[in-house]
Amino acid sequence: MRTIAATILVGIALAANGMQAQQTAPLLGKGRFNLGVPTRSHQDPCEHEDAKATANGWNLAFGLGIYRTCQQHVIAPTRLTDVKPQYTQEAMRAKIQGVVVIGAVIGTDGSVQDVRVLQSLDTVFGLDASAIDAVRRTTFTPGRLGPRAVPVLVIIEHQFTLR
Repeated sequence: MRTIAATILVGIALAANGMQAQQTAPLLGKGRFNLGVPTRSHQDPCEHEDAKATANGWNLAFGLGIYRTCQQHVIAPTRLTDVKPQYTQEAMRAKIQGVVVIGAVIGTDGSVQDVRVLQSLDTVFGLDASAIDAVRRTTFTPGRLGPRAVPVLVIIEHQFTLR
């Protein structure tokens, strides 16, 4: 508490003298971070996730202002309800099996806002469309950056297997 008060007093004193105070985050434990403003770590790419996306040919460019779960201090959205995609009759007859990978932006209210197929399994028999529909009907708690709800990109894999 004293550190925060001292930082504020120094800032007021420097402002009174016409100088700009250098913005620093208060010390919390041993680390220094500020959850109110996106830091450099929130803008850096996520190396592991980006490498996987590049290897699989996925396009993770969902726009500015979208956070990712691999970024520092970002808390991932959690599923409240889990909707399973339905196998279509045509896909069953064709014996199609595999994984559909979906990228979705979970908004600040927990709603699914932008859904894209990152890795397609089937565009003819409707499995991709079934996976998209399942993701749109799933409900989430919003992702967070500290106490603030933020839009977060999640990657969801739906496995289609015949029994």
